[in-house]
Amino acid sequence: MVLKEKRLPLMRMFQKVLYSADEVNLNEATSNILSLKDEFPNFVKHIENYFKRKNEWVLMFRRDIITRGNNTNNYAKACIRILIEIILNRTKAYNVVALVEFICYVWEEYLILRILDHAHNRRDNIQRNYNKLCSRTSNFNINQITTISETCYSVPSSKSENSVYTIDIQIGVCNCYVGFKGAFCKHQAFLQKHLNVSLPNAPPITSNERYALGQLALVMVPGLLGLKENESSIQSQKESEYSNIDYENHDSCHIESFPRSKEISNKNDINLLQSLADDIVTSHKANDALEKEFLRVKEFLNDVPLDIRQKLTKKLNVIKNAQQLTKLMVTCCRGLSIATKRKGQIKVQPTSIARRRQGVIRGSRRIPAGRPPTSVPQNKATKKKKHNIGKNINLGQSNAKSHGRGH
Repeated sequence: MVLKEKRLPLMRMFQKVLYSADEVNLNEATSNILSLKDEFPNFVKHIENYFKRKNEWVLMFRRDIITRGNNTNNYAKACIRILIEIILNRTKAYNVVALVEFICYVWEEYLILRILDHAHNRRDNIQRNYNKLCSRTSNFNINQITTISETCYSVPSSKSENSVYTIDIQIGVCNCYVGFKGAFCKHQAFLQKHLNVSLPNAPPITSNERYALGQLALVMVPGLLGLKENESSIQSQKESEYSNIDYENHDSCHIESFPRSKEISNKNDINLLQSLADDIVTSHKANDALEKEFLRVKEFLNDVPLDIRQKLTKKLNVIKNAQQLTKLMVTCCRGLSIATKRKGQIKVQPTSIARRRQGVIRGSRRIPAGRPPTSVPQNKATKKKKHNIGKNINLGQSNAKSHGRGH
């Protein structure tokens, strides 16, 4: 077991391996860890096993991969969380057909609403992050921007006068530390703000970009079809529209026959009377069935406790109209134990349950998202630690384990 005061230096040594800039720094950082084999054998063995896959996690070997600033699998986990909790509501689908229906209808509607939120500028965090990047370019001079080609520009560094960064607006990359993997950096933000150029990784800030998002959400892009559409359905819809237009423009459509309309009106009246008669018959049958059930349940009254029967009698004495009777019947139906059987749910991993905060359910039910209502009393517990692994490492404390139980 590694002592707490030794964990921070070991983590610092591992970070040097992770953020190595070249082969020399990587070999030096690796040799420093291997030299601790006698003092920390389990730690060194763990690092050796991970180092066999160094091309997958050492950032030096991932420079040619455009990750847009996402080097972890959080993006994939967030997508699966949306599918399980929001789309499926943590409920197992009946079969494959039902699952396809959820994806084609519910998920598409969810994506449309989220894209429209960005198109209507309802998500202010994008604008705030963009303004934060632009505030860091206050000492930049627009006259220092150099055009290299149609898609490449050079922007000077804000810290060093001799450093210049190159930006490719077609790919959306910059050779600075933040933007060399495709993330949106301050140099790209400065270039977009002052030269009004479009980048593939830029957030939707301008009205034209948000208008394009709206077209994407409403499937107004030529050649783009929704999940519920296909070419045959679009073609048949167009043909029906053309036929309706021809029918409306036809001269004979304005000629009406009064006897024919009177005959249609008589048929509608007959159908309406027939439906009313059917409703009356159905109502009488329901009343007879309810009366029979009352007589059947009456046999069990002697087995019911006296105080419960007296309470029910008082409740029935209060009823003066049909609305009160309806409310009583609905309440009784909800309280019956013969409720609909609950469908199977997608199980939650035990580690996820252990990380839940105090006061949250421990089962597989979906946790309500968003701000809690004001009627619910807030749990004034200790303030949680920030989910910032770098800050927690510097403080020598565990990361993201301040809430939940079972740690």
